[in-house]
Amino acid sequence: MTFEDAVKIARGCHDYSGGYHDPKEWEIYHHGIQTVINALESVEKKGITMQSSVLHSIGSTVTT
Repeated sequence: MTFEDAVKIARGCHDYSGGYHDPKEWEIYHHGIQTVINALESVEKKGITMQSSVLHSIGSTVTT
């Protein structure tokens, strides 16, 4: 997979709406996914910045 694939996946998640049907949950979900898309597109346009480095650092500490 490539970086472009990650952007496409995030956009697909936005379009899919996460399976939420309640308007309030749908709105929250869309806002969160849009934040991810904005962050990815920022890296795509500007390259790695301090903000994207911080987001990467936060994401790197999350365990599943």
